[in-house]
Amino acid sequence: MKYTLVLALCVAAALAAPQQRPQDVQVLSETKENDGSGNFKTAYALSDGTNRDETGEFRAIDAETGIQKVTGVISWVAPDGQVSLNQI
Repeated sequence: MKYTLVLALCVAAALAAPQQRPQDVQVLSETKENDGSGNFKTAYALSDGTNRDETGEFRAIDAETGIQKVTGVISWVAPDGQVSLNQI
């Protein structure tokens, strides 16, 4: 499953063609929060239609082991329309 998600992200990034020159893209909004214990929230919106909103939560399995659960959505404008990738 992890491999599939990484592969999907790589394919999506490779297929996403920029609609503007990179130097013309402006950051419209940006949020970064990290509580230092593995929980985070990051979000941004760009003028080319790219958006990202992710939340990460650390879940302890035992005293020495844990997992990182990440949920959110990444979207961008492709030549044939809006593309969204949901992380669940």
